[in-house]
Amino acid sequence: MIHPMAFRFFLGLDGGGSLCRARLTDQNGTIIGEAESGSCNIRLGTETAWASINTAIDLCLRKAGLDQTRDRQNIRAVFGLAGFAQTDDPAFLPHTHGLGSLTVTSDAHIACTGAFGETDGAILILGTGSAGYGHVNGREVSVGGWGFEVSDHGSGSWIGRKAVEYALLALDGLWEKTLLTGMIMKPFNHDLKAVVSWTSTARPKDYASFAPTVFDAEKRHDTTARMIIDAAARDASAMIHRLVELGAPSVCLSGGLATQLEPFLTPQAKSFLRIPLADPLAGAILLARRVKEE
Repeated sequence: MIHPMAFRFFLGLDGGGSLCRARLTDQNGTIIGEAESGSCNIRLGTETAWASINTAIDLCLRKAGLDQTRDRQNIRAVFGLAGFAQTDDPAFLPHTHGLGSLTVTSDAHIACTGAFGETDGAILILGTGSAGYGHVNGREVSVGGWGFEVSDHGSGSWIGRKAVEYALLALDGLWEKTLLTGMIMKPFNHDLKAVVSWTSTARPKDYASFAPTVFDAEKRHDTTARMIIDAAARDASAMIHRLVELGAPSVCLSGGLATQLEPFLTPQAKSFLRIPLADPLAGAILLARRVKEE
């Protein structure tokens, strides 16, 4: 392995439930390549995650005009992956990657590092899934992030799942039919069996794909959509309060749903929010460069 001081390039990778984003910099910190690929939650499959990871890295190298093999060996990389804190899959880390050096951590860790740098603080990821994470007096604190099946409150997948639930209730006559329930059922031609068939293979990102529909319906004054969003915002607000109770002086929001959900948070939860210093990819690269400095 190349000595850390000899690395010519640094790569940060943010692997979420819907998208995998990567950024490549040179030794001076200049961005020389950025790319996106597909889902990268390792709880949903090691091979799928690595396929997205390798695609993003290959695209970064191509955009930077670098050699896929030789220059890949000159990269010190840090991956922040959704689901990493909840899996002990021994097949993930030994996977052939060709990088000079690799450290894998959670997506929350790189987001917090990007948002606060060396100072104390916490982040709440609101994307396909959700998770709270922070650094407080040299220790880590966390809230949620236990996966779609039992957690991910306030996230895109949670909102989408609730929308599907109410659409089915409306179809059964157990809930009022509204603009939202009709919008959710339209791709299924209002066929209950088609929805049930879809749910048998649907993944978190598939449920999350309905979240924009919920926000669109809310803008058109749909009461069911507003109820779902308010419930998601209450959960997100509760997670913010808990992070503060655990010692975080302030909280930054991160993830693709953060901007949309923020206006619905409670006033007190909003009072703890601050603007992040940088994005999660910058946090991953900062972590990679720390190895160089050591």
